[in-house]
Amino acid sequence: MTTLTFSNLQANSGNTITVPYGQVFDIQGNFKIPNWSTSTRPTAITGMFGYNTTTQALDLYDGTAWKQLGSIVRDGSSAGGAAQDGQILKRDNPSLPNGLYWIKNDNMPVALQMYVDMTEDGGGYDFYAINNGNSPSYITDGFTGSSTGLQLWEGRSPQCWRAASKAVAYFDNANFGSYWEGVGHVYKSFGGGNYTGCIMRSNDYGGNNCNDWRVRSGMRWWIRNNTHSEPNGDYTAYGFQRIYGGQIGNPFDVNTNMGFNDGGAYNIGSRYLLSTNSKL
Repeated sequence: MTTLTFSNLQANSGNTITVPYGQVFDIQGNFKIPNWSTSTRPTAITGMFGYNTTTQALDLYDGTAWKQLGSIVRDGSSAGGAAQDGQILKRDNPSLPNGLYWIKNDNMPVALQMYVDMTEDGGGYDFYAINNGNSPSYITDGFTGSSTGLQLWEGRSPQCWRAASKAVAYFDNANFGSYWEGVGHVYKSFGGGNYTGCIMRSNDYGGNNCNDWRVRSGMRWWIRNNTHSEPNGDYTAYGFQRIYGGQIGNPFDVNTNMGFNDGGAYNIGSRYLLSTNSKL
């Protein structure tokens, strides 16, 4: 028997190393297969397989599509069965109620228990509460919980605000006055500007929108369905806005006339929600 010793085996051409038909490639030591995430799968070849770190299961390409082998039931009931995000949890388990579920995506080093709303906007908004964090004033500031791989939640719609309200009720006995200091983390990259003539929502909603404003993901956001006396010109670039105190008494019934002030850059306090923000 001939023994070959090498530290790196590469194909000379064609990017393929072939064991001739009828011969056996006998591995007596440990054998490690390729690892990839759902988003970084290689160009597929029939029969290719590897370990998917997103689904935590084996991937096999059958010539038409990737198939999972020995996949775990991802109903969020345990860390080992964590769903990738709230939206996928809802899609794969449509009968689950609102509540606490284990979530882990590729950006998260470990699975976390997050509140997932299963009803608003079809369900799938997920939230993680920070109740003793630092107090950022700008979207560029660091925030407590960033090491989780989550982001400050983004208010997508009135239904998203209601879902966030349910999360606050679950995590912190409806302490809305603290959590609602920041207005869905909407910001713009330069100061000043009078926007009293435009409706503060993204252009996904059509109509008279404020195109200078955004959320970090670049996806849809919502604050109001009509014009307001703010933002009126005293805004500071990248700063957070603040909801008027009298507007946060009953967030379960989101008021389309929700009031807020741009006034420079507001500190949003030590209580805020994080999210995968995967539901767009």
